[in-house]
Amino acid sequence: MSETTPPMAFTGERFVPEEQGNIELEHLHRYLMAANLVAGKVVLDIACGEGYGSDLMATKARRVIGVDLSAEAVEHAQLRYKRDNLQFKHGDCANIPLPDHSIDVIVSFETIEHHDQHEESFREFKRVLKPGGSLLISSPDKKYYSDRRNFVNKYHVKELYEHEFKRLVARHFRTVSFYSQRIVFGSLLLPLSSAAPARSYIYANKEIATAPGVYEPLYLLALASDEEISSLEASVLEQPINDTEIIRSWEQVMAERDAEVDHLRLQVKISKEALQNKQHENQDLLQRLSDSERQIEVERRNLTEEAGVLRRINSELTFQNQRMSDSKSWRITAPLREVNGNIHRLVPKMLGISGGHDLSLQMGMKNALRYLFRGDFRGLIGRVRSYRRQARAMEAHSKLGQTGTVWGILTTPHTVFIAHCISERLAAHGIASEVLTSPPAVFSHDFYVVLCAQMFDRLPPGEKRVLFQLEQSVSSRWFTNDYLAALEESVAVLDYSLVNIEFLVEKGIAYPHVFYLPIGTSLDRPNVIALAEKKYDFLFYGDYYSSPRREKMLEVLKQHFNVKLCNDVFGEDMHALIRKARAVVNIHYYENALLEMPRIQECLSQGVPVISEEAQDQDDYPELRGAVQFFKQNSTEDMLRACREFLKSSEGTTRRVAQSVEASGHRFTFMLDRFLVAIGVLPADSALKKAIYLPAEKRQIALSMPETIKRRRMFVSEKPDNCALFDGIRNVRGWIGCGSSYSALARHARAANARDLIVFEDDVLFREDHAARMETIEKYLEATDHWDIFSGMIASAHPNTRVFGVEERGGMTFVKLDRMTSMVFNIYNRRAIRLLSDWDPNNTDVDTNAIDRYLENQEDLRVVVTLPFLVGHREDVSSTLWGFQNDRYSNMIIEAEETIRALADRWLAEQGRESAISVDQEISAL
Repeated sequence: MSETTPPMAFTGERFVPEEQGNIELEHLHRYLMAANLVAGKVVLDIACGEGYGSDLMATKARRVIGVDLSAEAVEHAQLRYKRDNLQFKHGDCANIPLPDHSIDVIVSFETIEHHDQHEESFREFKRVLKPGGSLLISSPDKKYYSDRRNFVNKYHVKELYEHEFKRLVARHFRTVSFYSQRIVFGSLLLPLSSAAPARSYIYANKEIATAPGVYEPLYLLALASDEEISSLEASVLEQPINDTEIIRSWEQVMAERDAEVDHLRLQVKISKEALQNKQHENQDLLQRLSDSERQIEVERRNLTEEAGVLRRINSELTFQNQRMSDSKSWRITAPLREVNGNIHRLVPKMLGISGGHDLSLQMGMKNALRYLFRGDFRGLIGRVRSYRRQARAMEAHSKLGQTGTVWGILTTPHTVFIAHCISERLAAHGIASEVLTSPPAVFSHDFYVVLCAQMFDRLPPGEKRVLFQLEQSVSSRWFTNDYLAALEESVAVLDYSLVNIEFLVEKGIAYPHVFYLPIGTSLDRPNVIALAEKKYDFLFYGDYYSSPRREKMLEVLKQHFNVKLCNDVFGEDMHALIRKARAVVNIHYYENALLEMPRIQECLSQGVPVISEEAQDQDDYPELRGAVQFFKQNSTEDMLRACREFLKSSEGTTRRVAQSVEASGHRFTFMLDRFLVAIGVLPADSALKKAIYLPAEKRQIALSMPETIKRRRMFVSEKPDNCALFDGIRNVRGWIGCGSSYSALARHARAANARDLIVFEDDVLFREDHAARMETIEKYLEATDHWDIFSGMIASAHPNTRVFGVEERGGMTFVKLDRMTSMVFNIYNRRAIRLLSDWDPNNTDVDTNAIDRYLENQEDLRVVVTLPFLVGHREDVSSTLWGFQNDRYSNMIIEAEETIRALADRWLAEQGRESAISVDQEISAL
């Protein structure tokens, strides 16, 4: 029996062994009796169902053949029950797929009531039975099974009364013994040595009734043959009383009543506590009323005094306002004031939402109007669409943050593995979910994640769904207008590939609507099969029928190795096959395809390495190193080379695969949590409570968002070699996501006891001599004391900025300040790392808690900056926080550098005067 084959669903049409209660006892008892009858014989189990009874008889019979009308049941039985003397076939009672006189015993339990071809079936029984063969058959007694209980079984076509059943069997067989069966509770008395007629008694309502066999049986059995037959033994299938169906039903009723009593007790306790609290509240209220009366009297006197002052001020302001209104400049700027003043009313109308939303949206819409003023209508449309999505997302997010929600994860069988990974992670956060492989009749879950949405004819409403886009953009066949519209209308879009994200941007589906979620693995690790137990050199699973390139390469592979090919096998059945292979070979369906990450991660999660054809995006997955070996695209020879080398030197692969799985799982959970935080499912501070994912431990870290793919690609083409890319944390309020990213990096550095932390953003512009200047800067910082932050560029100089030091080193001017505003490139010392770690994401005051303002407002901050600034700022990209082009920063940066230079010159001049005064004082003293 295969433990990996999932059970058949119980519909009531046929019994499955996972069902418990009376039905289990009835079916099992019949097959136990049959097993004693078939020792050493060839047996036909007609209407074998899911195969459990055939498997039981095969433990004693010479050979058992199970036949059933349901192709699904036969396929299930073939997968689940495997013995050398057991086989299953698809067939009909009235047309048995066996030769004449080939069977010793036919077993037919609970069969004839499901059809009305009784005579045809018995003729077939006689045809396939050997001379003198036996038939053991059962049928429900219509009188007691249906009539007395007023019960209708919708799967029964023609039930028989006792006399009809006996007449049917006797018409076709010369010798017949009849038996009866029913679930009973009472005293049991059976003969020990000699055969005796069986009789039953029933004691109810102080009266005794009796009958031969079982009293009022639900089922009748017949053992029939044309020769003499031996009687079946009288038998009982006993069950502990506490396991019986009736006791379990009573226990359930009692448990429900106990729960109801506990609930009522709790309600009484809560009511008593509420009453006591109300009494205390009333006392407090009386006291507060008394205090308020005294305070009101004090305030009344104060207001009377202030009223006279306000009247005088109002008179003066009225006079000044009239003078300003009469001026020419006021009349000229009136239209601009009208637009700016009404922006809070225009925003909701343009977005199609109600008012009262986040200030950052209104700021963003003001930025969008700047596109209009400079004639960039395409840019304006893009920004308006972006902010409309963001506003609608915020409305959905407010609902997702509630507790007790239940998610539906709608997936195809091909991607169930990913669905379970998502479900597992949601469960870790206390979010219940249900994995569905077909759309429900009603979309009643609170929210949905839909994998491979183009495969379903119905989708959940757009406002309660996220679509996980899993197709490859190298083939446009799936990206129809309807599919793109479904992506657009969803709360958000997940995509596993940066190449796909780049493609979606061209289709108008872009940040902030899109989230990058690279496929990972489950954190639950299966037991890995030892090498000695492996059955195949290599396994390939997937569609190899409709892909000529796959079919051609696999044919060559099969000529050299023991290869298992699989198609249309999913779930645990597929996992069992994967674990029996030494490695899985991955061949692309398309030319120049992306890496098939769902397939690769599913294999690695089973502890099995992968040999894969090269892909254009394989460098996006550093976590695969050591677990996946690549061969040249379209090269059968290189595929064979890679396979041979693997079989020769496969030692250590288990360890490397385990490391890859751990890294993939870490990356997946971090990126999924990043998404959950961004859409408001998890609170903002949860992103700071867990370890971040970095592809490599480097001293320099580049903060970037993979969804802003243009910026990412531009930066990666020029980034320094010795830096790691960190996928920045996102939040519906962009500035909170930004602050969370810096705080998370600081916590990571603090946990590693790092002496400093270098972070730069992906719109930084490095100068040609950057490496040489950095060397000078690091030597200076090592030699100087009392610095917290080195700032490579300052975008805005605070008006109260104070200089407390200017030095020349290595041809560079170093200025020490007490304030800074810029995060483009900074080096943070231990104190700054601690400050960043303590930043609070729950403080939503953008004016004081935006990460640059938060640092600027710290007391006794020591900032070092060079003149000219170390780095520049790209003007050809957009701000991910505020939605405007970076060129708006250019004049601000220039002004900041000029301001700091002027402050430095003034400080040097003051130091020169103080030095001169000191010299004069020394001369006077002499």
